Amino acid sequence: MNIQKKSNIFYSNQAIRKNINPSEKAGRFKSQSKLEKYIFTYIEKILDLKKKEKFLDIGCGCGPLTDLIIKFCIKKKIKVFLCDIPEVINVLKKKYSNYKYVYFFEGEFQKLNLKKSFDKILCYSVIQCVNNPKLFYKNIFKLSKPKSKILIGDIPNINKKFRFLSSEFGLKFESKRLKKKVVIKNFSDFLAKTKQNKLVDDKFINFIFNHSRKNLRNCFVIKQPKKLPFSYTREDVLIEGF
Repeated sequence: MNIQKKSNIFYSNQAIRKNINPSEKAGRFKSQSKLEKYIFTYIEKILDLKKKEKFLDIGCGCGPLTDLIIKFCIKKKIKVFLCDIPEVINVLKKKYSNYKYVYFFEGEFQKLNLKKSFDKILCYSVIQCVNNPKLFYKNIFKLSKPKSKILIGDIPNINKKFRFLSSEFGLKFESKRLKKKVVIKNFSDFLAKTKQNKLVDDKFINFIFNHSRKNLRNCFVIKQPKKLPFSYTREDVLIEGF
């Protein structure tokens, strides 16, 4: 089964499940539910969302973070465009379809062929769920305005995770988190054990850098605050124009 299809099945099932913690609908753990407000504050600060802007949230999900984003945009009169698979969008439409400033794109982002352009774009903890991360990123970039900001957030870079697990601290941390001893012999051993998308690695991060700078944009890797759920093994990339 391909990565995109597997992801679609998982998140569609989460969206329609009842009696689960709201954070679990977005793929986060129940224990992380108290961090949703912090994640929102972190994202809003980086993107600097402003009144009258057009803001696209790709793979938005239907958890508490999305609720916070929508309510903020309504209050600040920011047009927010929410993109996700039908099951997720249906949940959001039931709550927000009658609200001004809220719009929906239903379907896989790379298949929608959107013609609009946006001032701010968010793709948070999504890029690992697609079959071709490079093409996915290029399609995001095409929708950005020259002075826009794009945040590709919470990227599970497999090389960064291997570097983390190669440290004494990393092994102790992961063993404690999983409640079992973690042993990593070498990178090949790690690749054989990981369930993460192997295309999301240092080469992919470098691809974003090279592509954005070739197209006259600045590009930065932002170190996640330790308070975020997987800060030791994930990266945030900000692309912005002048």
